[in-house]
Amino acid sequence: QIQAECQRSGLSQDKEQFEQQTQEIETECAHLVEEISSLKRELIEARKEKRQQEEYQAMLSMIERYPSRQETRRRIEKLQGEIQQYEAECQSLEEQKAHRNKQIQVVLSDTQELIAVLENKPRPA
Repeated sequence: QIQAECQRSGLSQDKEQFEQQTQEIETECAHLVEEISSLKRELIEARKEKRQQEEYQAMLSMIERYPSRQETRRRIEKLQGEIQQYEAECQSLEEQKAHRNKQIQVVLSDTQELIAVLENKPRPA
């Protein structure tokens, strides 16, 4: 009887220890599930940051292929100066052309008058 009592008492203690260990394991599992969830969120955020960094580097590489604004402005100003120079040269050439056309008209007119005078001049007999 005492032996049976001891066995029941020992079983009761084993049962309590088992339930306590089960509770500890369940608490630890819940904590681990929470930690895994948190780590998954961190991983997603880290991947997002990495992707953004890669996109930034790609855009930076593309931007660096082009000259700076200062260099672009300098080149534009230089080209505008060249355009103005060519426009002035073109205007000068147009004026020369108009002047030469007038000179040709005068020469043609004089030539026609000379031809008319020569045709009307009596020929010596």
